[in-house]
Amino acid sequence: MRASCDRHGALLIYDEVMSGAGRTGRFLGADHWPRSRPDLVTLAKGLAAGYTPFGAVLAPDRVVDAVAGAGGFNHGHTYFTNPLSCAVAHAVVRETVDRDLIGNAARMGARLRERLQAIAARSRIVGDVRGVGLLMAVEVVADKTTKRMLPHPLVAPARLCALALERGLALYSRRTSGGAFGDWVMVTPPLIIDAAGVDELAAGLDAAVTAFERELSESGVLP
Repeated sequence: MRASCDRHGALLIYDEVMSGAGRTGRFLGADHWPRSRPDLVTLAKGLAAGYTPFGAVLAPDRVVDAVAGAGGFNHGHTYFTNPLSCAVAHAVVRETVDRDLIGNAARMGARLRERLQAIAARSRIVGDVRGVGLLMAVEVVADKTTKRMLPHPLVAPARLCALALERGLALYSRRTSGGAFGDWVMVTPPLIIDAAGVDELAAGLDAAVTAFERELSESGVLP
């Protein structure tokens, strides 16, 4: 994509609303692949730690200068450059840097991946573990070999999230294309999580997965 954009004079834009601000163990997810560096990046969510609505666009001088020379950035809305939101985001970024939360995301992300892979090795329904840093996902399947999905009406991710919540764990239920191409849950703890927190998270997820397997077996969905 980087080479294609360069060849045709197009800008490569990365949406890092969820993956940016340190979550993957680098400030940008793009930083894991420096050869495909984007021209523009959108950021939000973690940039203000969810404390206030805040979004931003990162752009290099060559883009900013070109837009400014053509009349400037002609956009805005009622709360544009809200000083309170800007102050919150500034404080969040300062804490992220001062406390090395990006490094922590990399270290704890590696530990989390190990714990999730151990759950997958024991489980009959975890078909895949993927992600980087503290942006991880677990796919739920009916058959680990073929990756056949569980029956669509079960809404497996939502049920797994409900079982996890009963055990004190908040997960993010997701379905690719409405469940047509995969059922999965996101595992995205805060960047301040420590080793004990990762282990507690993994134990809760392990218990939830086990409970879900039991339900599926008792209902005849799993043999």
